[in-house]
Amino acid sequence: MKFNFEKNPVTGHPTAQFQAKLVSELSEKVLINSNGKNYRICTVEFENSKGDIQQSSASIYEGNYSKGVTVGKTYLTQVSIVDGKAYLQMSHLENAARATVDAFGFEVEVSTSVLAAN
Repeated sequence: MKFNFEKNPVTGHPTAQFQAKLVSELSEKVLINSNGKNYRICTVEFENSKGDIQQSSASIYEGNYSKGVTVGKTYLTQVSIVDGKAYLQMSHLENAARATVDAFGFEVEVSTSVLAAN
């Protein structure tokens, strides 16, 4: 899998979003970050940059886990690289395939006159 890293405008750290499957229940213990936000730890599974399936720990903030997450489902996850270490943060947003125009019986046409004008 190819990860598209971008610089986080607030922290300056490289970050990328990807899909990861939740493979464990959330930790019972609620932790608190330096900003006073509650989070829990879980285990996620994803395809790494070499194409291998890998498991790793991830955090999930209360604002996400309070909406409910289910073991076995795939969720949007973000990796941040800080001081040479990867930190994963899972959200409650589920993976879904993007709809194509074919699903709506619609054909896309690109006008060459519009392209030529640019």
